[in-house]
Amino acid sequence: MSVNESSAFLKNMISHSPFKITKIFTDKGAQFTYELLAQHLKPKNKTHPFDVMCKEYTIEHRLTKFKHPWTNGQVEVTTGSSNTTQQRLIFTKTLMSKSAI
Repeated sequence: MSVNESSAFLKNMISHSPFKITKIFTDKGAQFTYELLAQHLKPKNKTHPFDVMCKEYTIEHRLTKFKHPWTNGQVEVTTGSSNTTQQRLIFTKTLMSKSAI
């Protein structure tokens, strides 16, 4: 996932969410933050595009702790649960539309 894709995903999630998103929990990947970049590679006086979007929508962006796999696991499990739910909804909608024919 690229920086542009992560920002586009967040924007899409915000526009389709039935509730206000107040916090988001991500790992420290380069698509979400500049935190793990070496000091000489970090852009100076520039905020990461994902963080810009979080600030724009008043979403608190939290990051997993480094070398704590259980917190990254929580992100992965949540993402997996979300993807499974989304797949079920798509499958159900497909079945419903076919049975209506």
